[in-house]
This record gives sequence, structure tokens and C-alpha cells, in this order.
Amino acid sequence: MRLIPRSLLLGIILLLYPSFSLLAMDRLPCAGAALAETFLPGAGFALSGSWDKALILGGARWATINQYSQAIKEAGYQEKADQIYVIRDYTETASQKNELEIYYNLPTWNANYYGSLAGDLWLISLSDLYANSCEQNNETYGYLAAPLQIGHFYDNWMFYPPILLALYSYQTFDQNSTANYYLGMGLSEGRLKQDAFSQYYLVGVGEEMFFRGVVQNWFFGLYGENFGLSKELSRHLAVWSGAAVFGAAHNGQGLSAAPGGAFFMGAYLGYSYQPSLDEFDLTTAIAIHAWWNILVTYAVLNHATFTETEKEVQVPLLNVAFQF
Repeated sequence: MRLIPRSLLLGIILLLYPSFSLLAMDRLPCAGAALAETFLPGAGFALSGSWDKALILGGARWATINQYSQAIKEAGYQEKADQIYVIRDYTETASQKNELEIYYNLPTWNANYYGSLAGDLWLISLSDLYANSCEQNNETYGYLAAPLQIGHFYDNWMFYPPILLALYSYQTFDQNSTANYYLGMGLSEGRLKQDAFSQYYLVGVGEEMFFRGVVQNWFFGLYGENFGLSKELSRHLAVWSGAAVFGAAHNGQGLSAAPGGAFFMGAYLGYSYQPSLDEFDLTTAIAIHAWWNILVTYAVLNHATFTETEKEVQVPLLNVAFQF
């Protein structure tokens, strides 16, 4: 489960993505397309001749960015995580359970939801352009459906340990934790449960296409081609380097994974993406990430209590953290 800080994610992309495309002069036009796509959704794909993606991905980004922009302008919008999430450790509670209180109103939830969708669509777009040198392709459409391609990963043992762990967490969540949602300004329990699937499904697609398909892949080439290391050593270093970047993109605020947990999860996903020197399996990595996010999210939602009110809720300033 994650809420990547957008400023940190933006920094990672702006610092790393240009170097991916500018390592070779023949990739300068693709770097220009990536830059155009970043600031004008659909433009990069249009420059590359991928009009279908300009319409579908670019159009989806325009729509979600517009919804996000409207939400953050509304009265009652709350940006700070410590105004939304309050977590009390079991050592401090009468119930002797970890207690999670979540305060959301409609504008704040809309900003969270549409901002998340827009950010992941951005990662998908940049990853598509990088992985295919801005040439037309249909691979991304397959990756968008990766969590549903059961025939691809059902016999891959790496898919099952995190999924079984998530299912165990789902069944035992209320033994150690309680979750209470306080919803204001017309936000409902049904809306949260409706949005959660699409939000965290897309998180799995966007983050894996970027952190494994781009970042880890780039490290693998860097260590082998530029530093002259063996392929096997390059593979291991790439997995852990990509995991380090993945961990740095999580700050542990709110429902975000803590950096340490994200780091080790990123390493597991890295080995599922490149289980051997010549095998790259982004579909399975996406499926693991997406279903993990979905199951853990619904473990919280389906064991929570909900209080709905039309009034804006005020909460004390607290620094909070939550893990996967």
C-alpha cells in the first residue's frame, strides 16, 4: 500500500529519466518526446506517431489532472498527511491493538484518488517511451492487463508468497489492528471501496513499469556495459539498486509503505522481474504488486468502521506512519 510523495517522485524522474535517454545522441529526439509528454499529456506520443496512446493515455492524464486540479481548489481540501492519518501503537491503546484513524472529506479524497491515477499514468507513459525508444508498440496495452493475465503467471512460484501473506493479513487484520474512517462533506464508504480497486491496480502497473522496467533495467545495463561487471553481478546489483530507488520513493506517511519495507519488497519484485540473466518478466512483477496493493487495501477497508458526516472534520497535528 502506498502514497508516493509526488514531489519526491517528480525529483526521481527529472533526475534519472533524462540520463536514460541522453546516454546516446540518437536518443535525443526520444528525450524531447518524453519531455513533451511530461508537460503536455499526449504530445510526446503524438510526436512519436503513436496517436492511439496520445488519445488514450494522454486523454486519461488530462482528465485525471483536471479532476485533481479542481479538488485541491475546493474548500476543505487537506494536503498534509498528519491531518488525515492518526496511528496509535498497541502499547499506547486500551484495546492493546494498533489503532488507525483516517479523516477524509470529499475534496481531499478526490485529490488523492485522481492525483494517484494521474501520477501512475505518467509513469506508464514515460516507461513506454523509454523502453521502446519512442517507437510505436503494443506492449503497454498488455502490461495494463497484466494483473488479469493469470495464464501467464499462475505457474510461477514467485507470485504466491506475497499473495498468500496478503491473504493471511486480510484474515487476521482485526486481531492486531483496528481502523476507523471519519468521512466528511459527502464522502461515503461505498465511494472509497469503489475507487480502491482501480487506484491500486494502476499503482501496480505504473510503479512496476517504471521502477523495474526502466530503473532496474537501466542499472543492469549501466553495471554491465559501462562498468564492465559480469552479467550475473550486474543483475544482483541492479535488483538492489532499483529497490533502493523504490524505497526512497516511499516515506511511510499515512498509508504509504515505510522506506525499509518498500526496499525489501522492491528487491523481491526485482527478482520476480529478472529471475535469470536472460529472462525479463514484467507481467508477473506487475501482477504481484497490483494484487498485493489491492488485498492489503481491502484488508483495511473491509475490517474498518465508518462514520459519515457532512461536516469537515478537524484532527490534531500528529506525525504518523503505516507500513505495507
